[in-house]
Amino acid sequence: VIDKIHRIALNPNRSLGSARVSYLSIFISHAWQFGDDYDRLIKMLNQGLGQAQWQNLSAEQNRPAHPTGEALGDLIGRADVVIVLSGMYSRNEDAMQSEITIASNLGKPIISLVPRGQQHGPESLRQISVEEVEWASNRICNSVKKWGSCRFTTWIKASRAGF
Repeated sequence: VIDKIHRIALNPNRSLGSARVSYLSIFISHAWQFGDDYDRLIKMLNQGLGQAQWQNLSAEQNRPAHPTGEALGDLIGRADVVIVLSGMYSRNEDAMQSEITIASNLGKPIISLVPRGQQHGPESLRQISVEEVEWASNRICNSVKKWGSCRFTTWIKASRAGF
């Protein structure tokens, strides 16, 4: 079981000799009818993390079909963190819930981006998120670094302990 978890959790482009991450893999749960917020988030991550420092595992708009089932689980399984645009979630809960459920079942840290002008996102999302973050590049990137690096370090410690 642990070997399977490690294959899902550890990216082959990382060095296992240290807990330092060469790049972070991020899955962004979103809805395409609100693509402007998604595009804005991508720009923030590129500026705050650097394009070479993170990998976007999100479903791309130009794919023939949105991944489902096992394909979706594989994408989310490779992510260090999952970001949910909670303003989209409140308007598209049904469409985004499967991604959030998979992330939660895999133990992925879920970061919820609070809609502009609000203090919190939806309560159901707050309960499963490790952190709620305002729409500010430095706060988003710091949260991604904290939770992505924290998860990777935990896996390294667990594998060295023989779990």
